[in-house]
Amino acid sequence: MYAISFQDAGRIRTLLRYMLSGGLVVVLMLVVGGCGSSTDRPSGNSRASETVQQATPVISPSARPSMKQETQPVQAAQPALTTTRRPTSTSTPVTPKSAPTSAPDTRTRPQAQPTSTPAPEPVQLGPEITAWLDQSARLINEVSGTSEALRTGPDVQVLLNTAILAFLDGHSLTTESMAALNEAISQLPPLVYAFPTTGQSVAAADIDGDGELELIAGYNLFGVRPAWFDLGSDELKAQAFPTQDPEKDFYGMTVVHSITDLTNEGIADVMLVTTTPGTSTLTEAVRVFTWNDDGPRRVFDIPVVSWADPARWELRTTGGRAEIDTACAIFGHYDIKQLPHPELTRTFAWDGTWFVEIQRTVSPPVSTHDQINRAEAAFWAGAYGPAVSLYTEVITSPVVSEDQDLPIDWEGLARLRISQISLLTGTNASSELKHVVQRGGVIGLIGQTMLDSTGTRNALQPFVALQRLNLKANPPTGNHGHIQFPVDEALVLALGKALEVGLQDVAPDQLSRRTIFNVLGNMGFDVRDAIVGDLNDDNTLEAIVSIVRNSERIIGPPVNDFWFLRQTENRWVVEPAPVIGDAAIANGIRQISPRRSAFALIEPGAGSERSIYLSFDGNHIQLWFSQPTLADMEPTNPFDRRQITECRHQAGDS
Repeated sequence: MYAISFQDAGRIRTLLRYMLSGGLVVVLMLVVGGCGSSTDRPSGNSRASETVQQATPVISPSARPSMKQETQPVQAAQPALTTTRRPTSTSTPVTPKSAPTSAPDTRTRPQAQPTSTPAPEPVQLGPEITAWLDQSARLINEVSGTSEALRTGPDVQVLLNTAILAFLDGHSLTTESMAALNEAISQLPPLVYAFPTTGQSVAAADIDGDGELELIAGYNLFGVRPAWFDLGSDELKAQAFPTQDPEKDFYGMTVVHSITDLTNEGIADVMLVTTTPGTSTLTEAVRVFTWNDDGPRRVFDIPVVSWADPARWELRTTGGRAEIDTACAIFGHYDIKQLPHPELTRTFAWDGTWFVEIQRTVSPPVSTHDQINRAEAAFWAGAYGPAVSLYTEVITSPVVSEDQDLPIDWEGLARLRISQISLLTGTNASSELKHVVQRGGVIGLIGQTMLDSTGTRNALQPFVALQRLNLKANPPTGNHGHIQFPVDEALVLALGKALEVGLQDVAPDQLSRRTIFNVLGNMGFDVRDAIVGDLNDDNTLEAIVSIVRNSERIIGPPVNDFWFLRQTENRWVVEPAPVIGDAAIANGIRQISPRRSAFALIEPGAGSERSIYLSFDGNHIQLWFSQPTLADMEPTNPFDRRQITECRHQAGDS
């Protein structure tokens, strides 16, 4: 018999209601004779670590549970069942149909040889397992079509985990028994929604190398988190898979996609795929787990998000080497969902510790706006040679697509950027600026303003003139030169690039707030504020600088844009700071740890203020809306870093 302990009293009442409505009550009592009266219960803090145990009964399989038609109430204080272990199965692991190869034959420990058996007969799960599954179906049907269904997953999980424990107590893990269990779970009604899957609800393999099979359950039901059951342990219980946030990361439908050896270590690894819909999105979270002495270890974790365009992923095995491809629609500085996008394909392979990115491939340009986005990535990274080549392609070989109807002068923008690069690199920009002026419109107005200031005492003067430019002024005559959303006029003006010109003779160790104000102010360039500090302990200073831009605002502070200043290849390079409101105020630097700091800003709001933090790891700027911790900035698992999920153009994409 079972003695089951549930931690949540409310959940008990819910389960009892559904059991009684079906005319079935489980007798929960201790086995008298042959069973000790254990009072062990799962810890109330079981979700505090990544090796958390799920709230299910603990069963030692020598005692067979039985269902009786009695009306005794379930008591929350009943002890969890612990009994003597039964012998575990030595049968061949069962592999999901979707796995690319069979489970590995080599193990790190000796494995018992399967015994010969007569031809298998159809497996009957038995009334006890069926009863738990029926209770699950009844609970799902009761909440179907209501908002309560979104919160019912944990209750269904208790019932399903109990059904699995009962299954393991009465069946060996054979191909036939696993097929019967999969079929039974697949007959459950959908919870909230259902999608076609590429895996199984349950599968079995030796995943920890102890010579015993383990059962892995994905369940394929919304909000029901996956679990694994270790038949080689002293007590049998449902155990969780570790993720960054177990409450949210499996908030979808999870299937077991693969139980094959993906790391060439001779032990089966587990690939789980969780499908979750959103507003105009569909996310497939692809995760791979290997095993060590502490249990499962997450070594791959990428969300594949279909949003602007369909995304995809693929598991490939070639010559014993496993590689995982992910593909997504790649975005740039000027973008909206409705425009055409190229595809970014990233290939990951095992390096002995993690699956790491070994290749990044961007499909050919699909539109002129896509060509501009590739050039912009190089421009803002300070890679001016490649940027000029990419802008030139926009002029000479534009890729025509459905976005050609946008009233945006991509060629004029490309010519303007080439002129700005000439100023930044100390070459004559007059010739190209004359072409810009001929475009007319806003582009022509910007070009005329810069042209009128070239040939003066320094290359900073065109940026000084742009800072005072009224973009609403009458533009020069021309048939082009128009810009509109998604092109940002602040990025087109590129006022932050003035810092590269003005500070080019300032050594990295001489940078300070006062230096920025003095050097640029003496040339007539208006800096509103600046914060300077070493954010990543590399003995090189970074800065965030607020630069005023001309606007027609009457009430409140002037419009100002934020720019991030850093050293690259022994020179200063400026790029746009992540999106910050133009009324934000610099608020100093916060030390997060002895080696990490963050710039702090305050963004005023209607009756409230919002704090913003900017950190830098030497390669990436990160934006935070609460003060980050060192664990946030430097997570132990690389797949918990924010940039791992980015699908944006980088310098070098061509």
